[in-house]
Amino acid sequence: MNVTMIQVASGFCSVVNGGVYHAPTIINGTMGDGGKFAATAAKTSARAISEASSQTVREMVHQAHYATYKPHDDSERWLVGGKTGTSQVIVNGKYDDNETIGTYLGFGGEYGKIPRYVIMVEIAADGRGMGGGSDAKPIFNEISNWMIKYLKLAPRE
Repeated sequence: MNVTMIQVASGFCSVVNGGVYHAPTIINGTMGDGGKFAATAAKTSARAISEASSQTVREMVHQAHYATYKPHDDSERWLVGGKTGTSQVIVNGKYDDNETIGTYLGFGGEYGKIPRYVIMVEIAADGRGMGGGSDAKPIFNEISNWMIKYLKLAPRE
């Protein structure tokens, strides 16, 4: 099975956002003649899982992120969660034990609210073993910390 990072991130978003799937889009709208903005019609949404299940998964993923808390990481002050992934690479028709791809899929937002963003990081290098926790998560943390500042999210008291 092959899936794109956009497909994985949008599916994960539906799991942590209260359980509703929203089809991804990159176009907010268009500028027509005379500079008038025309918003793109919203795509249909569908319930993927129950709100209660979404809340449970959100808390579990937050705890998974928090379990590997580092002092430079903001997961204690904001609702930040994520999950690592490490997969082997096929080289010459078989899996190579020394070459792996690291991924980290996570979200962030304010406590008590639906997350405001989902970020997926994938890192790979020919001939190297890249890990989800060791290599992709630090990149997620940097982007997530930037998003928290950019969105002016309020920290937990």
